[in-house]
Amino acid sequence: MSIVRLALLGFGLLALQPALATQTDADFQTWAQFIAQGPWRNQNPWLWYLELQGRFNHHSSDFARGFVRPAVGYALNPNWSVWLGYAYVPFKSAIDSNLSTIHEHRVFEQVIFSHPILDGNFTSRTRLEQRFLNTTADKSWRLRQMLRLTHPLRPGSKWAGVFWDEVFISLNTTDWSQITANWGAQSGLNANRGFLGLAYNFTPKSWVEFGYLNQYTPADQFGGRRPKSQVIHAPMLSVNLRF
Repeated sequence: MSIVRLALLGFGLLALQPALATQTDADFQTWAQFIAQGPWRNQNPWLWYLELQGRFNHHSSDFARGFVRPAVGYALNPNWSVWLGYAYVPFKSAIDSNLSTIHEHRVFEQVIFSHPILDGNFTSRTRLEQRFLNTTADKSWRLRQMLRLTHPLRPGSKWAGVFWDEVFISLNTTDWSQITANWGAQSGLNANRGFLGLAYNFTPKSWVEFGYLNQYTPADQFGGRRPKSQVIHAPMLSVNLRF
């Protein structure tokens, strides 16, 4: 697969997302994250992971939510690994601006498969989340499936094209619509998130990724509090370190 085909595929999938809804609200946001990961010791199958992330909404003028997401993994072989993790996610309600910061806690389990493909790399990540808010006892279950492709712009280049898409499926119905319009109450498609951009590899273990992120959320995931679906457009920057 050439980098041109990768780009066309990515643009095509991202362009389809707004077409899934008859009416949409658009928000222009900015997302940034830092990721560090590696084995506990050299040649050890036990792995660790840490992600720090910030998102800014309302045309990037307000802080939307933050993420602190550590995880522990175990490499079954060079291609497969299993993980157990936790995420702390503080955010402001999108319905009631008078509410104080809401604290979300997530426990998640995931399986990652990674394999070289032509001159690039293919990754599949399947994640199951259990999500809790400090304002309600209702627990949300959500399944996330990500597919990711990277491909160097040319052989030996430090630049690579990056495309990934992630589907979010709510497995149960919650009463969260009374608290936040960001994540809804209905089981079914919760969101679809896609990214298309570039990566620059400083070294084999340090690189940055930057590009365009598009997220589509259907109207029924807002628990009836919004008549329209939502599309987020965001530049995204990711700084990555591997130890």
